[in-house]
Amino acid sequence: MTLFGGQLSYIAVTVLAVKLLYSKRFSLSAFILAGLLQYEITALDESATGQSESQPASVSKDSLSAKATTKKRRKRIEKEKRTQMNLGIADKIVQVCLSREALEETEFFDVYDNLVFFGVIVLVNNLAGAVGQYFLQTPNTLAPILTVAGAMIGIYSLAKVEVFSDLTPRREKMSIAVIGLVGFFLSFFILLLAPVSVINFRIEPAAANFKQAMDEGIRSLGKQDQGSLPSVNLDPIVLAFGLAIFAGGLSAVLFTAVTRVIRCHQLMLFPPEQLKEHLFFGLVPKTLVQGQMLLVVACCIFWLDPLVEIFELSNDSLQKLRIAVFLVWAAVQISLIRPLMQAYFHGALVQWYNLRHFGGTKKDEDHISKQIQMKVMVNTYIACKVAIQVLAPPLILACWSSLMLSRGIPSLAPPDQGMFRTDFVFCIAGFLGWWTCLSWAVYSMLTLSMFRMGLLIS
Repeated sequence: MTLFGGQLSYIAVTVLAVKLLYSKRFSLSAFILAGLLQYEITALDESATGQSESQPASVSKDSLSAKATTKKRRKRIEKEKRTQMNLGIADKIVQVCLSREALEETEFFDVYDNLVFFGVIVLVNNLAGAVGQYFLQTPNTLAPILTVAGAMIGIYSLAKVEVFSDLTPRREKMSIAVIGLVGFFLSFFILLLAPVSVINFRIEPAAANFKQAMDEGIRSLGKQDQGSLPSVNLDPIVLAFGLAIFAGGLSAVLFTAVTRVIRCHQLMLFPPEQLKEHLFFGLVPKTLVQGQMLLVVACCIFWLDPLVEIFELSNDSLQKLRIAVFLVWAAVQISLIRPLMQAYFHGALVQWYNLRHFGGTKKDEDHISKQIQMKVMVNTYIACKVAIQVLAPPLILACWSSLMLSRGIPSLAPPDQGMFRTDFVFCIAGFLGWWTCLSWAVYSMLTLSMFRMGLLIS
């Protein structure tokens, strides 16, 4: 009864937190993004704003003093006037604060809202379970199930906006499929053939743990004699194959997300020279952006046994260090959602400037005008897709880390774990968490290399 009462208390705390964070007047999902500066193309009255922005100040001054200028200079000014593009309302771009109402009308808001909603449930339930375990010694049996569900929802959200969306070009979907297939083969190769002295995810102990849990479950439910009960065997190769399939799916859905995030990183750190005064970011966000790149590399390195032997840590301490690095990286990435999303919105200004000044000649002005309006509109229209791409990867990693923290460390795991045995959780959650970080690190380096070679621009 005490255990049942403890579970009810964890459920009550979770429901109360969700009730406070989601009401008619307040929504955490909208609060995270509301107030950011988006861009719109609107018609402005030139008489109120002075001269048209499409004409440099030097042109108007020289026009007024044309009699005092040389004949050669007058010809140059007239040529500039003849070649000056008239883009209509696309000549102007304005900043507008993103409101809750405008955000809720964008595409994929429901997917983004569900992601944040379930993320809050997982976070509050795990925190309540940790506090209850420490002070009341009452284990939270719902936490592992909710944590796994949270990771699945994060993966589904990425797949929903990338793979299953009609807005994603077919070529991009094919690229995602190829990347997922490559990820499957690489992960299967690592799980089966990587030297255990270098990196060891305990595939064989995990398979033995699964067999033990299944045998105990069948024995507790069976009414026959123990000798006649069936036995469940899980071959390590089968376990590795299943993990590789899951890792391939992770590789596929993370590719587009990481590419998008790195583009936002680049715009934060290296804005175009002409727009630096309009694209200002503080020192703290820039430092966190650079720091999280080092953290994700550390997440990968700390699983290589030869490199961590220098710390001379016990197995429990080493596991806690790995989980801590996972959680720190996830927390840093989640804290950067507003700066990264603001960098994404600033991308509309960069596109407007490039098209307006370098998009073509006067004969292309109609096409350029339509292109500017479309790109600025789409920038806001898919804002929630980008928010999911920023938020889902750290949420997925945080879920794997929480599962390892509660069930993957022998000294912290409760004696009756059901299917969540220590070695089994270490293998599943540990490998998928490490693979998430490895995929992020590899995709980041590839994207940064493409920026260095000029194949991508902010």
